[in-house]
Amino acid sequence: MRFTPAFYRAAALCSIASALTTLGLIFLPAMLAPADDFAARMARVNDPVYELYAWTYFTHPFLVVTAALGVAMRLRREAASLVVPGLLAFLLWGATEASQQALTLFAFNPWRIAWLAGDPDVRATMEARTAMYDGLWNAMYFLLIVGFLIANTLYAVAMWPRGGLSRVVGGFYAAAAALTLQIIVVEVGGAQLLPDAVDFWLYPLIQPLARTLIGDTPNGTPLLRPETLAVMTSNQLTPEQRAATRLLGRPVFAEGHGYGMGVAVVLEPEKADPRRCRGGVGTLGWPGAYGSWWQADPNDGSVLIFLTHNMLELQQMMRGIGLGVWEAIVEFHGLATARA
Repeated sequence: MRFTPAFYRAAALCSIASALTTLGLIFLPAMLAPADDFAARMARVNDPVYELYAWTYFTHPFLVVTAALGVAMRLRREAASLVVPGLLAFLLWGATEASQQALTLFAFNPWRIAWLAGDPDVRATMEARTAMYDGLWNAMYFLLIVGFLIANTLYAVAMWPRGGLSRVVGGFYAAAAALTLQIIVVEVGGAQLLPDAVDFWLYPLIQPLARTLIGDTPNGTPLLRPETLAVMTSNQLTPEQRAATRLLGRPVFAEGHGYGMGVAVVLEPEKADPRRCRGGVGTLGWPGAYGSWWQADPNDGSVLIFLTHNMLELQQMMRGIGLGVWEAIVEFHGLATARA
């Protein structure tokens, strides 16, 4: 099954949007009018901030699950045993949270409106209805935080070995799992591990930033299929073709390099000419005819770029005019790759 770049972009946008809804869920409750008694709780249904909060709460899981789907599909080949059950746990969390908020929006809130309007049947049974609603809400809350814990833990384990920004995102998944574990411990009667002030600020720091990074990470938007990338970045020439290829009368791939699909590939580092590219086996690069040059070494994750421009005709270069730029590239490469 193939997923297009448009799918990953949509998932990334949902992840970034979920950072905003997360902030809303954290800070909107502080803007609500107090609900110190039963009547005030019923009247909250008419508070516009509460209405915004309730619909944000309902929308939030759809955004997060879509982002989680994008991550899972991106990692399905490398870590299917982790991201598939992790995605199922995210689906459990999302479906439960959306159901919880649907119960509020389309059952409890209409009851509150009827209670405020003086409906005698609702007034007579509202306390029992509220107790039933609270019980269902609490049960679903515990189920969704368990799903959230499992999902974040599995995604953290899946992303940690990948390094770079993926490892950073994996760390945020792990932090979210740790904070959720604390919530579960408190829910079952255990002690709170973090002071309230620390817990209050950790969550708004971790969750929105993590969701923004998930939406921004290049790993979430693959432009090429892995098999296409493998062909492009590995040698596609036979030994005979390597020996026979010439550029401006000089051998290009006879020693040190092969050729992928548009780039030189280092095969023998000790023989590779740095004016093409030189690094560990698999290093990629290509020089421009007028002096621009780059290489990328997957062995150490380094990328080198040299930009210049010779205002010359090709015939002048063939006579040796302006070739000093190539010596500058060699010097640049030596400085950039020197080890202290």
